[in-house]
Amino acid sequence: MSDAGAVDPKICQIVRQSLPQIESAFGVRVLRATEAGPRGYGAGSLDTPHDVQFAYVRKADWYLKLTPGAEKISLPVSPGLNMTGSDIRGVLRSAQSGDFEALLSVAQGDAYFEQPEGWSECTGLIGPANIRAFDFVRLRDRAVTQVRSWGFGTDQDFAEFFDAAYCVLRARWRADHDDSPPEDVGSLTEGLEEDLRADIHKLLNEKREKAETAIMPPLPRIQIFMDSEMQRLADVSTPAPTGVASEQFDQIFSSLVRSFG
Repeated sequence: MSDAGAVDPKICQIVRQSLPQIESAFGVRVLRATEAGPRGYGAGSLDTPHDVQFAYVRKADWYLKLTPGAEKISLPVSPGLNMTGSDIRGVLRSAQSGDFEALLSVAQGDAYFEQPEGWSECTGLIGPANIRAFDFVRLRDRAVTQVRSWGFGTDQDFAEFFDAAYCVLRARWRADHDDSPPEDVGSLTEGLEEDLRADIHKLLNEKREKAETAIMPPLPRIQIFMDSEMQRLADVSTPAPTGVASEQFDQIFSSLVRSFG
């Protein structure tokens, strides 16, 4: 996460105060709440709502096979704050078959709330190779989707352009390094040509100084770098993830239900 997406104590307080109401209304116990929106990528502007995603356990025996899925929380939590939920049973079922995307989406991000004794068991299923592979694909695809949405000859504002550039830089790091990408732009741009680094830092400084909806000036060096890097990253392959044994899944989920269900 970028420094622009650092945890806001006010949002932490709102989330924590809202959890009893949400748990009561939906019959769940919440294990973790994280920032899942553009703010978490450092691309949110002042009028961008906080998107809080949480993982929950239903207050019912999981053997009843309740239908898993995401839920939009429409309670009057707070203006400028969106909340969605993911049934941890469905999330873990996906991980059992080798699809860790849903689990990673709620495992990553700035945490507003966490029950460590239950959540640590879930994240223990994710190996470093799976984290690297899924994070790389997520960042690369986010950048590609963003850039493809720009029509020919259209202007981009600072927020959306920085979002795409930041994702490209982090995906580049994931492709070339085993460790997690750093959050600061300075470290992410190490090894690039000095003129390109200067343009990227200029973009970051202007993003901080101006309204994020302001139209950014032409920065051809960055755009050429992004185009060539996305072409390179499209050919990068990552190891296929391995699934979770049924016994391990059953043990973790039954423990969660006993503790929180």
